[in-house]
Amino acid sequence: KENINSVAAMDELLIYISSSESLTSAQIDEMVGWMESAWAGTSNLKMLQEAAANSKKVAIGEKYVDAEFFTPDGKKVMLSSLIPQDKYVMLEFWASWCGPCRGEIPHLVKVNKKYKDFDIISISIDEKDADWQKAMKEEGMIWKQLRNTDGMQGETLKKYNITGVPTCIVLDKEGKIYKKNMRGAYLDEFLQETYDK
Repeated sequence: KENINSVAAMDELLIYISSSESLTSAQIDEMVGWMESAWAGTSNLKMLQEAAANSKKVAIGEKYVDAEFFTPDGKKVMLSSLIPQDKYVMLEFWASWCGPCRGEIPHLVKVNKKYKDFDIISISIDEKDADWQKAMKEEGMIWKQLRNTDGMQGETLKKYNITGVPTCIVLDKEGKIYKKNMRGAYLDEFLQETYDK
């Protein structure tokens, strides 16, 4: 903020806005505003504004993005049809070929068993149905399962600003993005604070 003419400051802000797990839309707008006068008309400002627009889609406090997915039995459903009211829900984007995703699933099995009031919706980005079905069976994934058939480069993942998996997003009881990067100990801490009272 104090070095708005600095290329390094611009680069750092671009990275921060693109990758932060805790920014709101208002905070993102404020940060972009710091740079607008010094960088007006430049490609750098345009890149920053584009990154900000992508990040704001899934900023803290924003409503989840509805999209169409496939169920394990091949039916098309809207995500909104599976989001319960007045409950916390985690959207877990994963793939059968993703090592860190598979490493996290045994933990989710335990979470699903322990916290009955906490919903998990796993959304696979597997392009092959057979790979997805095999992985679900192997991992014992008995909670809500969906598949995004347009893969990693598809429009749905762009709407969620997802550049890699696993990506885990917790929605609050109003369907707004509450917490991101909810894996491992981060997820446990949230669950303990929310349910173990």
